[in-house]
Amino acid sequence: MIYDWNPNVDVPLVEPPPEGMTSIRDKVRSYCLENPDTGERHEITGSEGLNAYLKRGWKWVLRSDDKLEMLHMQAWYFQERHFPRLS
Repeated sequence: MIYDWNPNVDVPLVEPPPEGMTSIRDKVRSYCLENPDTGERHEITGSEGLNAYLKRGWKWVLRSDDKLEMLHMQAWYFQERHFPRLS
């Protein structure tokens, strides 16, 4: 899904994110982006640069650190949203 994501399209959510999700700090590590037409890659820091490249059609190249961070966020989201609903 990450490779097909279009940042120019607003996707409605089933429910709002848990409290605190929108105030998470921007990560310090860099993002690796690739131009799908030329294969050219750039390292960028900050979400503003990431969004600018994504809007121009570049793709985010997921690395092990990115996947680990996403797994951590999914676990936190599950703990905040779903654990309280279990009985």
